[in-house]
Amino acid sequence: MFKNLKANSLKLKAMKGWKKIKSKIVHQNPWYAVHEHDVIQPNGSRGKFFVLATAGSIAVVAEDIDGKIYLVGQHRYAVGNQFSWEIVIGALKKGKSPLQTAKEELEEEVGVKAKNWKKIGTIHAWNGLSAEVCHVFLAKDLIQSKQDLDETEDISVKKVDLEKILAMIKNNKITSSLTISAILKYLLFKKL
Repeated sequence: MFKNLKANSLKLKAMKGWKKIKSKIVHQNPWYAVHEHDVIQPNGSRGKFFVLATAGSIAVVAEDIDGKIYLVGQHRYAVGNQFSWEIVIGALKKGKSPLQTAKEELEEEVGVKAKNWKKIGTIHAWNGLSAEVCHVFLAKDLIQSKQDLDETEDISVKKVDLEKILAMIKNNKITSSLTISAILKYLLFKKL
């Protein structure tokens, strides 16, 4: 009996991980590319795996002096045009650092600037499909500016206290994985 357990354990160790044989881009647009990989799977069999490649993203928890957090609401086409409350989230802009992108997105979507910025973590938003890294920032000491939305954006803005945000997450009023993950990073950061 123990002999079989040891043999199975060795087999599991040998099977860990994936091996890429080759890859090619099968679709590309201004926002992402889909790569098709020929792979050897962890169990040793050959297969195909598709990876969504993006430039990366940012998420901003913008905390006002009263402790409330800015949320932006918009319709999200990919989930059936559902309205979604989220923190500020955006794709990394070409030639810009994550912090530069975060500053621009906060001003564009909410109409505020922040004097105080702190990176509070990173998130792999959908690591079963993409290698995208989302850089999470806390923005404080906010100054009113001017909202400057992209031509495709129709965004509502509101400030919400943390308890209400947690209730919105619990009651599925906030379902954005990046928002939920960033709020958890924020909570952990605040406790440290």
